[in-house]
Amino acid sequence: MVHLCYLNGGVIMKERVLILFMTIVMVFTLVTPGLVPGAEAAGGTVTKSYTATADIMEFLLSSQEHPNVVYRPELVVTYETGPANNPPAGSFTIAEGAATSASTVNLSITGSDPDAGDSVTHMRFADSAANLSAASWLPFSNTATFSLAGGDGSKTIYMQVRDSNNAISANSSQTILLDQTAPTGALIINDGASWTKLLTVSTVTPLFNEGSGLLNGSPYSSGTTITQDEAYTLSVTDSAGNDAIVSFRIDTTLPIVVGVVNGKIYNSNKRIAFNEGTATLNGAAFVSGTEVSQDGAYTLVVTDAAGNVTTVTFTIDKTAPIVTGVTNGKSYKEQLTVSFNEGTATLNGAAYISGTEIDKDGVYTLVVRDAAGNAATINFEIDNVGPAVTGVTDGGVYKSVTPGFNEGTAKLNGTAYVSGTEIDQDGTYTLVVTDAAGNATTVKFEIDNVGPAVTGVTKGGVYKSVTPVFTEGTATLNGAAYISGTEITQDGTYTLVVTDAAGNAATVKFEIDNVGPAVTGVTEGGVYKSVTPVFTEGTAELNGAAYISGTEIDQDGTYTLVVTDAAGNATTVKFEIDNVGPAVTGVTEGGVYKSVTPVFTEGTAELNGAAYISGTEIDQDGAYTLVVTDAAGNATTIPFQIDATAPTGTVIIQAGAEWTNATDVTLTLTSSDGNNGSGIVEMRLSSDGSDWGSWEPAALTRAWSLAAGDGEKTVYIQFKDKVGNVSGTIDDVIKLDQTIPTGTIVINSGAATTSGKLVTLTLTSSDGTGSGVTEMRFSEDNLTWWDWENVLPTKNWNFTGSPGLKNLYVQLRDAAGNVSVANLASITYQESSAGSNAGSNTGSNSGTPGSSGSTDIAPNVDVVIRTGSKSENAAKVDVKMVEGKKVTTVFLEDAQLKEMLNESGNKPVITVTVRNNSDTVNWEMDAALLQSLENKHAIIQVYTENVVYTLPTDEISANKWRNQLGTDIPLKDMKIKVEVINLPKSAFVFKNSGDGQVLLVAPPVSFSIKGLYGNKEIELNQFDTFVERHLVIPAGIDPTRITTGVKLMSDGTIIHIPTKVVREGGRDYAILNSMTNSIYGLIYNKKTMSNVSKHWAGESINDLASRLVVNGADEQRFLPDSEITRAEFMAISIRALGLSSANKTFDFKDVEEEAWYHQAVQIGYSYGLVDGHKDGSFKPDEKITRQEAMVILSRAMRLVKLHKEIDDTKQQELVNNFADSEQLASWARQAAALTIEIGIFGGSNGELRPLQNITRAETAAIIQRFLQKAEFI
Repeated sequence: MVHLCYLNGGVIMKERVLILFMTIVMVFTLVTPGLVPGAEAAGGTVTKSYTATADIMEFLLSSQEHPNVVYRPELVVTYETGPANNPPAGSFTIAEGAATSASTVNLSITGSDPDAGDSVTHMRFADSAANLSAASWLPFSNTATFSLAGGDGSKTIYMQVRDSNNAISANSSQTILLDQTAPTGALIINDGASWTKLLTVSTVTPLFNEGSGLLNGSPYSSGTTITQDEAYTLSVTDSAGNDAIVSFRIDTTLPIVVGVVNGKIYNSNKRIAFNEGTATLNGAAFVSGTEVSQDGAYTLVVTDAAGNVTTVTFTIDKTAPIVTGVTNGKSYKEQLTVSFNEGTATLNGAAYISGTEIDKDGVYTLVVRDAAGNAATINFEIDNVGPAVTGVTDGGVYKSVTPGFNEGTAKLNGTAYVSGTEIDQDGTYTLVVTDAAGNATTVKFEIDNVGPAVTGVTKGGVYKSVTPVFTEGTATLNGAAYISGTEITQDGTYTLVVTDAAGNAATVKFEIDNVGPAVTGVTEGGVYKSVTPVFTEGTAELNGAAYISGTEIDQDGTYTLVVTDAAGNATTVKFEIDNVGPAVTGVTEGGVYKSVTPVFTEGTAELNGAAYISGTEIDQDGAYTLVVTDAAGNATTIPFQIDATAPTGTVIIQAGAEWTNATDVTLTLTSSDGNNGSGIVEMRLSSDGSDWGSWEPAALTRAWSLAAGDGEKTVYIQFKDKVGNVSGTIDDVIKLDQTIPTGTIVINSGAATTSGKLVTLTLTSSDGTGSGVTEMRFSEDNLTWWDWENVLPTKNWNFTGSPGLKNLYVQLRDAAGNVSVANLASITYQESSAGSNAGSNTGSNSGTPGSSGSTDIAPNVDVVIRTGSKSENAAKVDVKMVEGKKVTTVFLEDAQLKEMLNESGNKPVITVTVRNNSDTVNWEMDAALLQSLENKHAIIQVYTENVVYTLPTDEISANKWRNQLGTDIPLKDMKIKVEVINLPKSAFVFKNSGDGQVLLVAPPVSFSIKGLYGNKEIELNQFDTFVERHLVIPAGIDPTRITTGVKLMSDGTIIHIPTKVVREGGRDYAILNSMTNSIYGLIYNKKTMSNVSKHWAGESINDLASRLVVNGADEQRFLPDSEITRAEFMAISIRALGLSSANKTFDFKDVEEEAWYHQAVQIGYSYGLVDGHKDGSFKPDEKITRQEAMVILSRAMRLVKLHKEIDDTKQQELVNNFADSEQLASWARQAAALTIEIGIFGGSNGELRPLQNITRAETAAIIQRFLQKAEFI
């Protein structure tokens, strides 16, 4: 860099000159302008050469051409050596991104300079490269704003930066889209309809051409139709941030009008209100809440803000009808015609039509009522009837007569007559009775005492025919009406009685005989196996030969019997003897068919008691008896069977085990051909479902070899019945695992020595992808092994024998039964100074290595009592062998429990854990301790390897049973004992169902509770609530094969116990809830009803059928849409809850002790589910309505802790959601609300149908929902 400074004419001139030094030796030539004339000649040009020897030098060049030093130019040159100055670099970004709606944008800037010590100091911006040089320099900053040129479109910003040495960067630029136009769109109303007849719209479909939308704050896609009533705000934002906001409301709900109903007429003032909008009444503005009082027809139109219109037409009419033609309280002799201007009328309670003539005497009340209920009442009387005459009728004929009358005076044939005077002289009479008003009653009659004359027949006469004649009166012949001159020709004895009008009678008895002899025992055209004709007169011929009455005829043939009496009258009877039954073809006796068409040529037939027509095909499953009977009564009977239904069955591999370690397995087979089937005869098997083995005789078990190789194996089977029906393909799956498990054992964390026999084992195990390690066993010599026990990561072990090296072996067994090699760990036992018994009383080893008989075992190492955060070994435990079974008894001690419970609150849980593979686990305590625990409402849980038994002490309260042992015995002297026994499967012998498909899949467990005093004990196995017990599902058993838990009854039957399968802590449990103690087992029972596969309730029906809760009409059919009786519903409810005993008796007059439903009704009554009718009946065979079912289930909710109180407001809210809620009886409303609230009843199509009878399908569905809501299944 060179700086020049010179003087010219007394003025100091300065300028900065950039000189590039190419060499160190420089030559400067300076020509100074403005020198005085002649200066050049005086040396005005001076040339000097210098050699620079330093980085910075100064050169002084002076010209002496001017005599005055002041005016001599002077040049001072300063130079710096080093590199050239490089320009800086700069870049920027636009914070708003690719687009913006704002005219001013924010810039983020970076700048750098490559020269050491140099920096970026300035920056400038322009909207084009050309305008950049004219832009103002601004101090450098990392942020800046820039105003974009007006108008939407793409905008480019250019920038340069400058460093402290004034070097300028190259241009940098960024482009952004300026978009200040809001998005556009459209609203589609009512799916784009051009017209509507409504003031409101039901759908809106917003559309927009860009950006994204939010509808009431939630994402909205263009074109989505909006239908729900609500206020909406739609905000659409494009990529530049422009917003288009539309607010609108969808309202399709009509205003609600109260106070009047459309089309109704009222006879009182009406105050009308509406909930929204404005209104007009007959076209004039109307304010909500205004009373309308003037008579008239009205139209109220209420319009809300959305244009929804509610129109109500009504009439107010407070004026009674106008009645003409009669006056209230008046009497009339003449007939009346009464009219009224409106409404309907009753006359003395009967309907009356306006303008109808009234002409009958009487007292009348006319009530005319208009449509509004206004009434006009008129009382009047009509009297235009003459006196009443009794004892005689006009035109009557009598032997004697005594007329009577109620008013007035009388004349008889013109002579005064006194009422009640007898008239008995023959003659014609006229009686005239006149009342005080002049109304006259005239009666004409006749007195006649002579009987009629009869001709043409005489008394006692006998005729073949006769024609009696008489001239007066009426006649009866043998009691039937007879007309004079009618011929009588029928045989018989006759009595003719002719009676004249006065009652005089002529009687003639006679006989007609022209009939042949009577023949009995045979009828014309009859067909018989044998016959014995009988006749009482005359002689007879049979097919022309003499025949004696009473002779039996039994030979097949056609016969003519002619019997002739003494008078020559003959009786002929033709008949037939037939002793051969009808021939039937197409079916044979004892045959079994898929379908059959029997044919016969004579007689009539019955098929299972119902009429049958020859040639009708029979194809429905069942046992049939066809009886064809001919006219003679000969019958051909053919029993046969139709079986068109494929068999069903099951196959279970290895008793339902999930795993096996052997390829040779045993299949357990069940098969059923139903009650009406022909019977299973063959089966075939396959390992792949396509390559089948040969048909072979059906069996209950079958040996089978699985394909080699670990993994899942499937066995397929089909069954065939006698007629060739083949079942569907049935299969079962088992997993083959032949890989042995592996593991390790470490004693006392790997320590070399121990001072006590009691050590801690650390165990690991692995089965890879196999069935999983489930059990372990131990040995100290690899010869004698302790019992198998559940695998654990740690375990206490108590070595036997004297000090020295102790070996301990462990073997592991997986769920498939594979056993590992013996894994060894060793430790040296060095006896401590405490003596040889150190540690010997602090623990015990589970199981027994080959022991038998009764042996005392140290008590407490595997028995732990826990409450809250406190855990202790049981203070007193007795473990012994009884008949080869390990029995552990835990004694709950007052001292230990009080110390553990001293800080516990209400309802403490006391857990007793027994982990020593006992066959029987008991716990005992005295009744005094029980009572103190009961006061705290304590719960005692017993945990074993197989069972968790949860028992609230409230359920075994000492006060419930102490008096059975003795009233004066102190509580501390009485004990309660709870016993849990693991039983073998052989102890659970039960009566299988008809199709034999119920399988016990896990060993049973017995639960019992006893009260004890001395040698006396009582059973305590009935609870007031459901008590829960967990049964561990053994390893290897697929939990999906647990259908339900069951209770074994004393008669060998099993009943359903509500059961739910869960997985907790890595183990599968079946949770059983029962109100009793007994022996419980877990079963598999896959039940499928053939006629419900497509029914809406099919899943519920099959589930409850599998659980033994509901039964079908037979083994295959359920009849889901049939209605159910009260007895049936009660039985299903009791079975669903697993209730089996009752502690109350009832006295329903219509429930007999031998009835099948007697026990179910008794149990239901005992638990408060039913209470019968007021007349003391239960009506078991009546169909049960839905509201009756609701009441029963609402009561059952108390037992399963689902019941809750519902106030009247909530009750109304729940039931009034249904259109038919008014049908609910008052006694059922609370129950209905509760079952709706819980979710057991839900109604259909907005109706609850409380009065409708409940069907079998509905029953299954609600019972299943009930158990699910109770978390019982």
